[in-house]
Order: sequence, then C-alpha cells, then structure tokens
Amino acid sequence: MTPQAYIDLVTARYEEIRKPSKAKEMSAYMRNLFPYLGINKPERVQLNKEIFPIIKQIVNEDFLKEIVLLCWQKQEREYQYFAMDLLQKYFDHLSPRFMPLITYMAMQKSWWDSIDLLAIKIVSRLVSKFPELQPTIDEFGVHEYLWLRRIAIIYQIPFKRKTNTQLLFRFCLHNAADKDFFIRKAIGWALREQTKSDPQSVIDFVSKYEEILSPLSKKEALKKINLRFPA
Repeated sequence: MTPQAYIDLVTARYEEIRKPSKAKEMSAYMRNLFPYLGINKPERVQLNKEIFPIIKQIVNEDFLKEIVLLCWQKQEREYQYFAMDLLQKYFDHLSPRFMPLITYMAMQKSWWDSIDLLAIKIVSRLVSKFPELQPTIDEFGVHEYLWLRRIAIIYQIPFKRKTNTQLLFRFCLHNAADKDFFIRKAIGWALREQTKSDPQSVIDFVSKYEEILSPLSKKEALKKINLRFPA
C-alpha cells in the first residue's frame, strides 16, 4: 500500500462520518481558520484504532513523512490531527531526521491546537530520545515565528521533575516582553506546571522578573500556589 492509497482509505472512512452541522461549530470555535469534517475526538480515536494497524507491517519513517505531507495538503483539520496521532502511534520509527518535517508542520497551518499537540506529544519525546536535537529547540526559542517559540517554551511540560529549569527560564525570559497572547499564556502554563515539582524555583523566578513578565504570565504561573504579584 502506498502512502496515497492509505490516505485515500482514511479519507473515505472519515467522509462516511462527516457531520456538516458539527463542522460549522468546530470551525467557528477555531475562529474559522480551518474547515472541519465535524468528527469529534472520541469518534476519531475509535476509527483510528481500526485504521492504524493496516500499515503496521509496512510503516517506516519515510512512509510517515509522506503521510504527514499528504495530510497537511488537505483542507479539513481532522487530517492534520490524524497525522499527528499516527506519529504518536508509530513514534518508534522516528529519528532525528524527522525534525525538519516537524518544523514544517509547526510553520504550516499553525494554531494552538496543532502546536500544543506537536510540542507535548511529539517534540518532547523526540528531544528526550535524541538529545542531539536540543540545538534545534534552542533555535526555536528565539525564532521570529511565534509558534516555534511556543513549542520551545512548553515542550518540557511532560518532563516534570526532569525539566531543565534553567532552560525553561531562559526561554520564558527571552519571550517575556512579547505581547502575543499565546506566548504569554505559554509562559504562564509552563511555569505553572513546573510549580507542581519545583514551586520555589518558579516563585524565585517570578519574583526576580515580575516587572518584565506580563500580568497574564504571572497570574497563570502562580495560579496553583495561591501567590500573587501586583498586576
């Protein structure tokens, strides 16, 4: 089976459960940036359980690359979700050579939904498995494209106690003056998650840079420890 044949099969199965009325709601929720088929996540998960095993015997990294490119060419958002879910399923086939395509995925059809899934479910695992990818993340952290910077800020969230706090704080500080909501929210989110394993380091960081961090970032960072700074 070729990648195109596989995507044709996926498309046929997804089209069978398309819900136009639901699609409008889902698109509106995403500010009408993308059209949708109207398939909720539980339905996709169930259908994917049937579709994923079809390529089990033939899947490899190059096959996955082709699938990603084909899904990113399609208009409906569910196909991009499918590609990212497929990468999680067959993550063991990925190598550092896949990182340029991750960058492409982050820079095309970007919005918080795809970026957060990429960062938390894929980039975090890749960098953990292949530390030699860290210089790429360092570049993300200072990149002109805000969505790459968001990835750099939040990708360590799954690391919990293994988080490199100095790296996290460096990315947060570099982006602290950015006025974009999604960057400020990312800083607060990443810091808040870090309070679960190392609250004092976050308190110290926010205290030291409270005049630089935005009110939103500070509020989100300290939400779970009931400590507030003046807005």
